[in-house]
Amino acid sequence: MNETKVDFASAGQRFSGSIFEPENAAARRHAGVVVLHGGAGPGPHERERAERLTELGYAAFVPDLFGEVFETRQRGVQVITGAGLPAHATVRG
Repeated sequence: MNETKVDFASAGQRFSGSIFEPENAAARRHAGVVVLHGGAGPGPHERERAERLTELGYAAFVPDLFGEVFETRQRGVQVITGAGLPAHATVRG
């Protein structure tokens, strides 16, 4: 299995992700699967799924859809929901 880190841009924002390919990827074409993450961002679960798909002969792309690591829970909720929370708002959970 080969893993390649990639950067890409969309709507003026920078994002990153990983492409997983079978060992013989250069020798022939492979069907591809996009592995999307949940609210916590890409982690071990998404990586494991991509690795399993690669073992089955697929190429897999795991993008980070948020484009940043959240420093606070408030910032995470703001990005995920698109809500412009005021600076003094408190997010509980």
